[in-house]
Amino acid sequence: MFFAALGTACGGPTAADSGYAPDVVVSPQRATLAPGDTFRLTATGPARKTDWASLNGGVATVDSFGKVRALALGTALIVAAEGRQADTATVVVQPALRSVAVARHFVIGTAVEVGPYRGDAIYRQKLATQYNGVTPEWEMKFMQLHPSPTRYNFTDADAFVSLAQADSMTIHGHTLVWYAALPDWITQGTFTRAQLLQVLKDHITTVVGRYRGKIATWDVVNEAVGDEPQAPLRSTIWLQVIGPDYIDSAFAWAHRADPAAKLYLNDYHAEGVNPKSDAILSLVKGLRARGIQVDGVGFQAHFTLDNPAPPAASDLQANLARFASAGFDVRVSEMDVRIADSASVSAFTRQATIYSDMLDACLRVGPRCVGFTTWGFTDKVSWIPKFYPGFGRALPFDASYQPKPAVSALLTRLQQP
Repeated sequence: MFFAALGTACGGPTAADSGYAPDVVVSPQRATLAPGDTFRLTATGPARKTDWASLNGGVATVDSFGKVRALALGTALIVAAEGRQADTATVVVQPALRSVAVARHFVIGTAVEVGPYRGDAIYRQKLATQYNGVTPEWEMKFMQLHPSPTRYNFTDADAFVSLAQADSMTIHGHTLVWYAALPDWITQGTFTRAQLLQVLKDHITTVVGRYRGKIATWDVVNEAVGDEPQAPLRSTIWLQVIGPDYIDSAFAWAHRADPAAKLYLNDYHAEGVNPKSDAILSLVKGLRARGIQVDGVGFQAHFTLDNPAPPAASDLQANLARFASAGFDVRVSEMDVRIADSASVSAFTRQATIYSDMLDACLRVGPRCVGFTTWGFTDKVSWIPKFYPGFGRALPFDASYQPKPAVSALLTRLQQP
């Protein structure tokens, strides 16, 4: 009866054709995987036992519990049968972002929280399959690493580095100097200029020195440029107490602690040509002119669909090109594209275009484009809903780790010259 059911499933009428609900229902009806991925299908029906089969075992297999394993590129039909009743699911196996990026010697990265990385096997599997670079979302910020003047806490940061090394990931350190995520002993302290300089030097030297040879790139100074053209540098405790040369000092100390590491200035709202990106370009050129090593600029790209709309593709390209022409590496450092939870299917198409446009702008500058990082990869673990309730669908993979159109768009662009 099982093989009769297979024949019905493959060639007979479906529930949609006949208008009746089948006795057996497979969920989900479609899954997209990368080679090596596993995924659990479920079947509901009247019988206690479900017989599973793959009609293209060279592409994907399925065990007696509905666990699918992707083997090779292609499409497989998975059948669940109970007696004479059956239903099917389509499994599409497409290349992983990681494999395509590695082939072109490029870093496709994502921000990661150590908790799910360490404790959620599926999260780690999907991460390691799809990405070859990681940035710690929280674990290396000042507050986490340096909770009191004389104490460092490297527990989570060390775990993050060990996990990434085990999965053959490149690690981008984030971040050494920022005005936010500071402990109370900094924000509520009373420091002279010399004292705060010593605090900063100790922090940078200790952190970069600990991971020397393990972390290849660092965001040395994060969001240093303000949003007002008349005041290029953001007013922070570092600027107020030390002065603008805190930036020079931070880069100099980071380079001294690990001369091989690549050092970045990272900022937002600078993706297109505008007064803020003008100020950033002037800042990094000035650092270079003063003999300070700064290797590149990270461009955050926390976009929405249209309010405000992202810069035009041509504007993105022109901006990144001028930084590359000035001799700086460029990397898309923190990308996501917010859409409403209630958005229509067309919103995901627009989201995919924005992701692809940003990647394209970077790749067009050639070897100076060194990486593309999304700020998280699955809606299951995302910073967005905490800060923008109702907009929890910003990342390339949904909460079930299924790829959105953005993944196909990124794959297509990575496969082009």
